[in-house]
Amino acid sequence: QKELEAILTKIADNVRRQRTIKNMTQLRLAVEMGHKTAGLVSFAEAGINNKHFNIEHLATIAKILDIPIEVLFEGVDQILKKSD
Repeated sequence: QKELEAILTKIADNVRRQRTIKNMTQLRLAVEMGHKTAGLVSFAEAGINNKHFNIEHLATIAKILDIPIEVLFEGVDQILKKSD
């Protein structure tokens, strides 16, 4: 469970970092993803209410930000190796 939380946090941090690099607000990203408010993005980036990005979200985010999806998974391998 702790490992999964660490992975979800790392992915959320990667989304936040890439979104910031592209000078995109949470609201703009959420709207481009098809949402009316920034709720999903803000909650998922902060891990609030057990909200997280799913694979469909991540594929859409990668497309919107024009980045390879693997960028959103950077650092996840290190978390997995620590648990071995």
